[in-house]
Amino acid sequence: MRIYSELGTNVEYISYSDAFQLPENCIVMNGPRPDPTYYANENGEWLVGPSPQVQQQMVIEARENQTTILSQVSDMIGALSDEIEGLEDGGDDVPDKLRADLKAWKQYRVKVKNIDVSLVPDIEWLVSPDAVLTEA
Repeated sequence: MRIYSELGTNVEYISYSDAFQLPENCIVMNGPRPDPTYYANENGEWLVGPSPQVQQQMVIEARENQTTILSQVSDMIGALSDEIEGLEDGGDDVPDKLRADLKAWKQYRVKVKNIDVSLVPDIEWLVSPDAVLTEA
């Protein structure tokens, strides 16, 4: 019996054939995979955690999520700014809550922008002011 895997993946193959030929981009492993979270390295060892390829994909997805959130937040900030400007231009008083909401969204945008996406999967995404302001 031979256990082999594709480099950088957590896929475990077992061959019972005497005429075993190692497929391209694969390596014979030192033993069975301890857990599905392990991946194969170039020395035939199972290493815990996401493989470099999976980690890279997770960073890309986290960056896309960050960009989406920033876009939505910027839209909200623009809408609140427009509302405040409209009230001011009309000579109306701007409610303190509206100014506080704008400030909260701006602070949230800065915090989201500063998230280090390379820390994925250990990123704690922040709760949006929308959720916090709704509860208040």
